[in-house]
Amino acid sequence: MAGEVPSKFESECPFEIETRLRRKDGQYRWFLARFNPIRDEQGRLTRWYAAATDIEDRKQAEQQLQNENVALREEIDTASMFEEIVGSSPSLHAVLSLLSKVAPTDSTVLITGETGTGKELVARAVHKRSHRSSRVFVSVNCAAIPRDLIASELFGHEKGAFTGATHRRPGRFELAEGGTIFLDEVGELPAETQIALLRVSAGT
Repeated sequence: MAGEVPSKFESECPFEIETRLRRKDGQYRWFLARFNPIRDEQGRLTRWYAAATDIEDRKQAEQQLQNENVALREEIDTASMFEEIVGSSPSLHAVLSLLSKVAPTDSTVLITGETGTGKELVARAVHKRSHRSSRVFVSVNCAAIPRDLIASELFGHEKGAFTGATHRRPGRFELAEGGTIFLDEVGELPAETQIALLRVSAGT
C-alpha cells in the first residue's frame, strides 16, 4: 500500500486508504483516510484536504466474519469428505479432525477400537482423502485367514514355493501397490508375521 500512495497523489484525484495509526494513548487502530485535492481558480492543485474516520470496530467485525467463514468451510469440507461416517459427537469430530491431518501423509496409521465401531470406515475415509484415492483400497481381515496361510495371503508366493503352489500368486501388499491396505484385527497375526510387517512398513 505504501508504494501506491505516491501514485495516488500524482493523479491529483480524490482517493481513500485504510491504514493503522497510533493514537495519543499509544493504541493502534484502523482508520479510513480520505484525501481530496484543493485547487485554485485556475484548477491548479494547491494542497490536499484529509479526513480520517475510526473503523476499528468494522475491521474487527470483518476479521471475526472471516474467521467464522473459515471455520464453516472446514466444517463443510469435513462433512462432505467423510459422508459415510455419520455422527455429531465431540469425540467423532476429534477423530475426523485427526483424519484430515494424517490422510495427506504417507504415514502408517494405527486405528484402534472394538469390533463393530467402524474401523474400516475410518480407513476408507483416510484413503479417500489421500493422494492415493484414485488407486485401489485393499481390506484384509487378518483374523479370518488361517495362520498357515496368512504369510502367503499378505506377501504372495512363487510357483513351487510349497506343495500345492502351482502358480505365482501376488500378495495383498502387492495388489495394494500405490494404494492403501487396511489390515483389520492385525493383533491376531502370529508374531513372526508381525515382524515381517514391520519390515514392509520400513520399506526393507
